Amino acid sequence: MVKAVLFSLSFLWCLSANAQPLPSLNNSDNTFVAGIIFGGNISKVSGTNYNGYHKLGFNTGLSVYGHIKNKWWASIEILYSQKGMIGVREENSDVVGPYFEKYYMRLNYAELPVMLHFFQEKWYHFSVGASYSMLLNSSEDLVSYQPTNLYTNIATFNQREFDFLAGGGLHVNKNLYLNIRYQKSLTPIRAAFRVPPAVGAGNQYSTLFAIQLVYMLRNHNLSDDPAADY
Repeated sequence: MVKAVLFSLSFLWCLSANAQPLPSLNNSDNTFVAGIIFGGNISKVSGTNYNGYHKLGFNTGLSVYGHIKNKWWASIEILYSQKGMIGVREENSDVVGPYFEKYYMRLNYAELPVMLHFFQEKWYHFSVGASYSMLLNSSEDLVSYQPTNLYTNIATFNQREFDFLAGGGLHVNKNLYLNIRYQKSLTPIRAAFRVPPAVGAGNQYSTLFAIQLVYMLRNHNLSDDPAADY
């Protein structure tokens, strides 16, 4: 996970170092701007017996940006977001000796993030906000040397949750943004009394990093003169 984040930051730095001032959203012709989002998550869940960001998933949907004042914008998104956990740990048994135990948690959500954006320069911005999520479906499996019943009919996940979000974006050109976002659940995705003892203990919370490409459906009459955007 660390390597992935460092690579992404290095990529953003290289692009920004060579970036020219670009037309931003800050134009009187753009009170509202729609966007198409395609990206991915890398996630983990606290309250399990496993560590690390190993679960990959989609982060895709639609967004609408609305101009508030000067360099401040707000947005609302409708996302399909895949979260969860993949964990591996080495165990030892008197029967089979050392072995690797594997755990899979798959959580698919419909999300409604509401974000506040500050466009500091023409080629990048900062964002903060919150998200309301509804669980679409879930599954979990534990692969061990012997079958383990996780009682998934009663070890259910919460149907709704609220998350905190923060991040930023680079304006690759006037229509395409590259965003990196940190997201952490403020409410548990599963209460402690429903967590199977074989896989964890305590309330469980989701944490993820999302990388998004956002294509902005901007008006055709936008000025290509950077000075006209401010």
